[in-house]
Amino acid sequence: VSDRIKSNGNTDNYKVNPEYTWRNKLKLEYNIPKIPLTPAISVESFHSLNNPEGNGVEQIRYTLLFNYKLSKKHQFEAYGMYSDKSMGDDAAQRMVVGLGYQFKF
Repeated sequence: VSDRIKSNGNTDNYKVNPEYTWRNKLKLEYNIPKIPLTPAISVESFHSLNNPEGNGVEQIRYTLLFNYKLSKKHQFEAYGMYSDKSMGDDAAQRMVVGLGYQFKF
C-alpha cells in the first residue's frame, strides 16, 4: 500500500500538487543566407507530474514563426501557435496569432 493512500482508500493530498508539470520544447530555425528572414518551428509538450487522477500529456503547442531582422538591434517577429490543451477535447483547442518587436541594448 502506498504511503499516500490512507487505510480508508482515500488519497492523502499532502505534498500532492497537480500543477507540477514537466515542459519540453524542441525548436528548429533556419537562417536563410543573405536574407534577413529566419523561419522557425517549435513543439512544446506539458506533462503532469504529481496529479492524483493520473499523470500524462496535458497540453501540446505547435508554433510557426518568422523573425525579420532590421538591424543588429531591431527585430520583428510574426507567429502562429496552435494549442491543444486537454488532448482530445475540441473546446480546449485554440489558435493564437501574434506580432512582436524586439530591441537589444
